[in-house]
Amino acid sequence: MYAAAFLRGSALAWFEPTQRDYLTHTDPAERDTETRKTFNSYERFEKKIKGAFGDPDEERTAEQQLRSLK
Repeated sequence: MYAAAFLRGSALAWFEPTQRDYLTHTDPAERDTETRKTFNSYERFEKKIKGAFGDPDEERTAEQQLRSLK
C-alpha cells in the first residue's frame, strides 16, 4: 500500500482495480488471486509494475547506452 501511494497517471490507473479489490474485500478469500499475490510480496508488485511499464530489454538498452558513451 505504501508503494502504491506514490503511483500517478497511467501507473495509478493500471493499479487502481487491484487496489480497489484489496480495499473492498476485507476477507482475503474474497480477493482476486492476483490481488492476493501482489499484496503478499513487494517483489511480486515490483515484477508486475516493471512488466507493465519497464524496459522489456534492459540489457540491450544498457549496451546501447554504453556504446553511445564512446
